[in-house]
Amino acid sequence: MLIGILTFHNEINHGAFLQTYCLQETLKRMGNTVDIINYSSPFYLRNHNNAIRYTCFRLRNYRHRSYRYNAISTLIKEIKFRYARQTKLSTTQFSEDINYIIRQKKYDLIILGSDEIWNFENLGRGLDLAYFGKGIDKCRIISYACSFGNISLNQAIPGEVVNNLKKISSISVRDNNSLSIVNSVSLNAQKVLDPTFLYHVNPFHTQRSKNIENYILIYAVDLKPETVKIIQDYSRKNGLKILALSYQQSWADINIIDAGVFEWLSFFEKAEIVITNTFHGTIFSILNQRQFCVAEMGNKSIKIKDLLEELGLLQQIAFSSTEIPEILSKTIDYTPVISTIELLKTKSMDFLNKELEDCSVK
Repeated sequence: MLIGILTFHNEINHGAFLQTYCLQETLKRMGNTVDIINYSSPFYLRNHNNAIRYTCFRLRNYRHRSYRYNAISTLIKEIKFRYARQTKLSTTQFSEDINYIIRQKKYDLIILGSDEIWNFENLGRGLDLAYFGKGIDKCRIISYACSFGNISLNQAIPGEVVNNLKKISSISVRDNNSLSIVNSVSLNAQKVLDPTFLYHVNPFHTQRSKNIENYILIYAVDLKPETVKIIQDYSRKNGLKILALSYQQSWADINIIDAGVFEWLSFFEKAEIVITNTFHGTIFSILNQRQFCVAEMGNKSIKIKDLLEELGLLQQIAFSSTEIPEILSKTIDYTPVISTIELLKTKSMDFLNKELEDCSVK
């Protein structure tokens, strides 16, 4: 079949790219032709372009070395992501009009997701009903592993969102919070795994990643000073360097801000320990069977706690920074974790297989 995927494929974010790539490759492996629908709203494009312009402004006007390094690295990363999209994603012609893209081809199926495409309070995108299926006509629509992010079950769901959800033939989400929200508007949904669990991606080892060893990987934002001190003390006691990935940390021994998508994976593969507060940072710590700790989850707490609870890894969350050394001192037994992942992966693939079979019959 010809399948279109509508998701956040164009974010400068490793997890967002990889969830797109993994769903694309999973569907291709099942024998389908797959398009990544290359759509963005004018609102998103304006915000993204403003961010790039601000980065260029910092590069020209800020004299402090760390600011200039961060700005240069950010622009290099932007270039690497554009190249990855061009070479690894089967994207359609770009348009700000979802209707225009859909009219160009006769899709058998459109899949919404994965990622937080249903977070209608996303500051960078706003409420974009295209991600709820608006404008996609004369085509069967399902969702795969969508998320409302940190939208609370107690919040009012816009009527337009509910009306478009009702037009989706089959809904699947990736966390219990999103499941509860869908159920609250009298719709049924199934919980499935994030696409990054479905398809194994080989990391790309650059000379840079090959040369760095014996490190604690920090893939996190906005860590508190007390957390930083505990990590520094732990690294000194255990003879490990601190490597900050993607987000600059002035206190780290090494900063790698400009890692390309597949090089990024190699740093997880080689890390002795990972400390993160992101959803995909948690996933790739698990997939690489690393010793890891989740600290200061912030607005990511809903989906991270949900994932770790399902995999029997809630003990890896540090609810206070003082818990980090104790968590890292206990070796993780990954045998039951991998068994659980395989079971959940089977259920997730069953969902996709059933939807593709139903679509081919109709």
